[in-house]
Amino acid sequence: MGTRLIIKHMVCSRCIKVITDEFLQNGFTPTDVSLGFVEFKHELGKTDLNNIELILNKNGFELVKSKETILVEHIKLIIENAIDKGWCLELNTKTFSEYISSKLPYTYNTLSRVFSESEGATLESFIIECKIEKIKSLLIENSYSVSEISEYMGFSSVQHLSNQFKKRTGFSPIEFKRNLI
Repeated sequence: MGTRLIIKHMVCSRCIKVITDEFLQNGFTPTDVSLGFVEFKHELGKTDLNNIELILNKNGFELVKSKETILVEHIKLIIENAIDKGWCLELNTKTFSEYISSKLPYTYNTLSRVFSESEGATLESFIIECKIEKIKSLLIENSYSVSEISEYMGFSSVQHLSNQFKKRTGFSPIEFKRNLI
């Protein structure tokens, strides 16, 4: 039986590369490294886990230990992956809350409560923050109109996107895009 570790703050392919390289340099050979997870073929002892935790902390990552924290990290990964891949295209008529609940064996109310207690912010707020970050990257790419981004991100209208964006960044999407030039 192997060991599966849950790693906090893994958000991109570069994180996977950093962790893989660091582990290999320090004599650890994971069988799989993916966003939020590292798997080893064998059980790891306490000394190995302590060394792994030091490696992770040195690189800005964190080993997740409690069940609640593990659940919150799962929630975050589901949200980040869904937003990155255009969740509303996959969902069709589902809401984001239904989507998250379909991926985990808990009701949305339970997930939302655990998330809020652990993070000190609401799940809805986290979802909006993730959407805003994705919108920023889409605006920087300069390949999509605000209308296309609004549809892609599942906002009810361009105005709703603009209001949320301005509330979080202080700029409208157009102003943000203009400031990039």
